[in-house]
Amino acid sequence: MSIVTLETHGTVALLTMNNGENRQDLAFANAMLSALQEAIVNKHHKALVLYSSDPKSWNQGISINWLMQSMQIVHQKDIKKH
Repeated sequence: MSIVTLETHGTVALLTMNNGENRQDLAFANAMLSALQEAIVNKHHKALVLYSSDPKSWNQGISINWLMQSMQIVHQKDIKKH
């Protein structure tokens, strides 16, 4: 299943986050950006609804695991420069 899906219901764009806790990482950001761009292009859309397929969680924010891994990669590159 896709990280996010975009459906059109009349003039409403329904963007559904399908990634469980919907933690934000690079893949999540790219999927959201792509879906939002697709929603904007459709001139019939008058409203956008953000929805989560998870019944208990809408969005848990940034993925700490992804953030820490990204920071380590950047830090390792900085160390190699010196």
